[in-house]
Amino acid sequence: MNKKNNIVCALIVLVFVVTCLTFAACDKKDDNIVPPAPADPTLITSFENVDDLYALTAIEIAPNDEYKLGVNSDKNHVSDGEASLRYTFASGGSHLFCQYIADSHLSDLDVTKLSAVSLDFFNTSDTEQIVTLSVTTSSGAALFSKQQSLSPNAKTTVVYDELGSFSYKRKANVAGFSFRFDVESPVTIYVDNMRVTLGASDVPPEDFNAFTEGIVNVPEQPVTTETLDQNIAFLDAVGYARQLYDGLVDKTTAKAANVQLLKKYETLANGYAALYTPRNDTDIVDKWEYGVGLTVGTDVDKDYGAMWSIVVNAKRDGEQSLRFTDVSVDGFGEAVMYVYNPTEYQLQYSLSGGWQSFGAERGKLSQGEWNKISFNASLVENDTVGSLFMIVSRMENGVRMPFDGVFGFSAIYGVPASIVAKPIIDEIATLPVVEEIGLTNKAEVGTVRAHYDNLSRSAKAAVTNYKKLSEAENKIADIEAQTLDDKISVLVATEVTQANAAVCFDKTVELYNEYRALSNLAYGKVTKIGELNTFKKYLDGYLPTIVKDMTDNLPSADLADFPKVVDKLNQILQLFDLLDEEDRQNIDVDKLAKYKSMASDYALLYDFTDDNLGKISITTDFGNAWQGTMTTQTDVDYGNVLVCDVKGGHAGDFSRNAEFRVRDTSVKTAKYEKIVFYVYCPIDQAMFRCYPSNWKNPYDVKLSANAWNKIEVDASLFVDGTLDGMFFLFISKEGTQPVGVWKVSDFFGYVDRETTNKLVSGFVDVVNALPETAQLTLADEAMVNQATELYRQFKPYCINYISQAVLNKYKRAVDKLAELKQASVLDKLTSMVNDLTENSGGEEVYAALYYYTSLSKALQKQVDEAVVSKLINMVETSGVKFAAALDADVRNFGANYDFPRQLSKLKVLSDIINGLSDEVYALLSTETSTTISALNKIGKKYAVVANVGGDVVVDEQYGNAYRLTVKPEAPEQNNLLTLAKGTASGKNIVFYVYRPDAASDAFLYFAGQNNVWTSTDKTSVTISADGWTRVEFAAEDVVNADWTTYWYIYLKDKNVSEESGWLISDIYAY
Repeated sequence: MNKKNNIVCALIVLVFVVTCLTFAACDKKDDNIVPPAPADPTLITSFENVDDLYALTAIEIAPNDEYKLGVNSDKNHVSDGEASLRYTFASGGSHLFCQYIADSHLSDLDVTKLSAVSLDFFNTSDTEQIVTLSVTTSSGAALFSKQQSLSPNAKTTVVYDELGSFSYKRKANVAGFSFRFDVESPVTIYVDNMRVTLGASDVPPEDFNAFTEGIVNVPEQPVTTETLDQNIAFLDAVGYARQLYDGLVDKTTAKAANVQLLKKYETLANGYAALYTPRNDTDIVDKWEYGVGLTVGTDVDKDYGAMWSIVVNAKRDGEQSLRFTDVSVDGFGEAVMYVYNPTEYQLQYSLSGGWQSFGAERGKLSQGEWNKISFNASLVENDTVGSLFMIVSRMENGVRMPFDGVFGFSAIYGVPASIVAKPIIDEIATLPVVEEIGLTNKAEVGTVRAHYDNLSRSAKAAVTNYKKLSEAENKIADIEAQTLDDKISVLVATEVTQANAAVCFDKTVELYNEYRALSNLAYGKVTKIGELNTFKKYLDGYLPTIVKDMTDNLPSADLADFPKVVDKLNQILQLFDLLDEEDRQNIDVDKLAKYKSMASDYALLYDFTDDNLGKISITTDFGNAWQGTMTTQTDVDYGNVLVCDVKGGHAGDFSRNAEFRVRDTSVKTAKYEKIVFYVYCPIDQAMFRCYPSNWKNPYDVKLSANAWNKIEVDASLFVDGTLDGMFFLFISKEGTQPVGVWKVSDFFGYVDRETTNKLVSGFVDVVNALPETAQLTLADEAMVNQATELYRQFKPYCINYISQAVLNKYKRAVDKLAELKQASVLDKLTSMVNDLTENSGGEEVYAALYYYTSLSKALQKQVDEAVVSKLINMVETSGVKFAAALDADVRNFGANYDFPRQLSKLKVLSDIINGLSDEVYALLSTETSTTISALNKIGKKYAVVANVGGDVVVDEQYGNAYRLTVKPEAPEQNNLLTLAKGTASGKNIVFYVYRPDAASDAFLYFAGQNNVWTSTDKTSVTISADGWTRVEFAAEDVVNADWTTYWYIYLKDKNVSEESGWLISDIYAY
């Protein structure tokens, strides 16, 4: 949507400076500054003064854009008059400026007589520049445009002269003229004399008689849903004929035969009609808003009728938006439109009511052809202003990419409500009569209800037998309520004893849960809930026995399934609090205390109540959404659960899946190690997949069929620290659909508080014991290293338990120590060089030069010139001895090098040899030069292709290393890295893994995305030694050409919960 922004005037010596301000929207009717009209009746503006500049409006200037506008008096860049506009570009994107007619010298211009508009440009750069001249609407959106190049160091007049061929109606939408600069480097361009040419006549409106008689491709039978695609042009023509007839002032001018012909055609149209059409040009101005960089016109296609043609500018990013406002779908149940994709790419679209960003209907636009888009009319009804918002985008490997071309958008056609309602009428008709309805029909009736609720308001009104559906629902509600009443009657008639009190209590809770799970209809029909309340109060007299039995029945805390037992524990604790001290003596309080301690590691993050249901959206991987419904219910073991009744899986290219997205920024995850929940899987060989909002590092778990599965997701996946944007998918095996009733429990945050407190307190104690930064010396290095080692053991969430003051002190200490070590390095070099004498051996001279060369360029510059001079002199004078030492080191290196770890040593050796004088170089053996040359060729083949990301540690030998937490065997739950298909094809993959001292053995292996998790000797390695281990595979063994490859690592010892302190280097290919 375009936004008008007034340019704020800040002129010093007639210089108008705009420095990336977000301008306040201005109502042109109330704040017009109109300079006096000049004598020239064709001059819109000539940029003669400050008022002319103030009358110009900036459109969609980004906050960080930098440019200047000013009044220029240099006659070399003036067409006529005394001045022109000077535009100086510094940085940013495309800059668009609009001169509204109401603010111009010709504020009373009759736009219906426009024939042409022109503008002079002076390009002062040595390169060709691009400018776009447009005729705009009142919102600044381009109706018609012309893009032209500006010659270097020359004047160019850009003319748009096609207005004369447009009808007066189309030109009535004109409200201004704009020019856009698409420059990419600093440049100054001068602009002068915006002029118009007026014509004497206009193209008259089309004649009703002629147009109606010219309608072709008339169908023999009324249009149906099946024949709609073949009759779009016919429907467009019929609608326009009606529009022309209704617009006749004198209806007698319409031939009677043509009026009858129109009625015949409307009968054949069968209620299908354009509800939003390019035939109504004012829709462009009043009802349609669209993204910056687009130019809109209208045309007529022989197959798809009237259409909007939209020119997309490739300089914009890979997404464009359009908004159709004031769309009326009254009388229609569905809507259909056709979009032509002119690009060579398959594009994606999302369609929603208004500006909603989720809950949208999504799909793909095939390249080079027209694409049909159908959507429920309720999508528009659900927006308060009747808007339809569309986003078209191009995604490549998760990255948004630009696209351009002339797109076609047909009218939006409505499908009559009666036609959309017909399948629902038929479904209701097949239901048994109300007398025969029973609980066995509940699912069937529920499905029909879901289909009915999905209709638009007009389609619902067209369901003629809705009463039968309502009666069936009431009958089921009666049965459910009576069933619960009967259960209550049986329970309250039970004789309660000490032996059965706990069982009666559990049954009471169960019936309460059933009561809450009833539909609203059944809920109000239950008559005996009061008796259940009375019975519950009666059970209060047995509380000591109930609490004791419930506690005794709990398994050992070490064997309990947390957080599943949290609800049960909380129930017991609530009842325990009601007991007096004497009654509590009979309870196993030690068992409860251990449970409470373990439960304290869990916090409820997301409760699947009806209130939260609206924050879960059915979504998809840029394709057709899965079919089904979402509800909530209370489960006796798992509390509030999300129930997903999947009828059909995703229809796109990804997999057979049902996908959801959580949208809730209020759920914070940063302080937790894991997000824990349960998934009930109704099918065989299925998987659960979780993606954080950035679509990276998918987390996969194989699921057991017809059972609840515990899911533990690393909380660090959620890079923004909230659940917002989290995707989770139910994926079925290849060739099947994930059809069934899936369930998802509440989400819990988990953190091992005891271990975390121990780690954090240890780090804090060490940092607090450090001297203040100014008093730090190298003697404190061991303590700083101790803090660093503790810091490296932190998982990402641990940082959130440390005060910023402690973190700042630690970081200052690390920086200070680096400065001290840097000074120490310089002192060491100075000492090494000063110790050199005429009698020094070649190894000593070589060692000093190697040490100097290994320093960074910044450190080398800080070495005293006298030290450098002496070092160079010693290399020259030691001659043969120095060359022998260098030869020996290169010979040893060539026989034992380890790339990529020792690429830094190779660089030092190369720099030493390249820096030698010709005399010393001549003393080296031929083998040395040959070895270094050969090693350089090998070294250049190594390149980083991936890394696991996360917290990085820079190691002097191994470069960037990333912290790992390794867990026991559960490979699908320890996805280490994702490597795109075909990565490093034909090459080897090599990296290093660091195992902490005394850590357990770990097993690392690879698997493909085709859900077959396998490992072989070629695709696995055991990390069994402390310190760094080199890992190398042929890429063809671990990277499948057709599937994404996942890397897994786990501890072989299943009795160890997890180990931190592991590191992994960058992943290289060569």
